[in-house]
Amino acid sequence: MHSEKLFLEKMEEIVGALREAGFDPYAQLSGYLRTGNDAYITCRNNARMKIRGLDTGKIRKYLEEDGGSGL
Repeated sequence: MHSEKLFLEKMEEIVGALREAGFDPYAQLSGYLRTGNDAYITCRNNARMKIRGLDTGKIRKYLEEDGGSGL
């Protein structure tokens, strides 16, 4: 349960950094998952470093569940 909360907190920070940098979070996260290239993720607020430590399966599930409305 604690790890899920930590994952969601990191994703919120990453999504916030992408928005702050002027990017569409859904498009950037999708590009990251499609290619594995972390250049899709901004360096702002250490978002790129944060996403490197996250499980891509969880990120994919996050997009599927929240992508339409949460992003």
